[in-house]
Amino acid sequence: MRRDQAGTFQAPTYTFPKGQETVAWHTAKLPLSGVFAVGVSPAILLGMVATLCSVVPVVGRGLVWGPAAIYLMATGHMVKGIVLLAIGGGVISMLDNIIRPLVVSNAVQANGLVSMLSMLGGVAAFGFLGLFIGPVLIALVAAVSTMLKEELTEMQ
Repeated sequence: MRRDQAGTFQAPTYTFPKGQETVAWHTAKLPLSGVFAVGVSPAILLGMVATLCSVVPVVGRGLVWGPAAIYLMATGHMVKGIVLLAIGGGVISMLDNIIRPLVVSNAVQANGLVSMLSMLGGVAAFGFLGLFIGPVLIALVAAVSTMLKEELTEMQ
């Protein structure tokens, strides 16, 4: 295997986890801002928990702002709870669903839809680790097909 071909395999393997980390750090700012704005006392702690929960598909950030909103409503702060639900459901969840495929697709150099489907397929096939394995496998398959295409054009 040539050096440039080895680099083709290394790039997705290293850049995808970095992309996931970038999404986690940047989108953790929103739940932190939301719980801080409505006055939930351990806002910094909840921001850190939101960062860790970001890798859970679909419900990741909701594991933080959902219980916080329920707590606020249960303790008599209905308006703050409803505001947090609106911020969480309307902004945080939607933004995470938009940002993650874009960052991951840039990291593995694939279409955003392909990246999202590879994450969902990876979860279906491998469970939680499929979030990481799926896109890396798709990127490696794309790298192999590119290498084969280059080899075939060189042979002609």
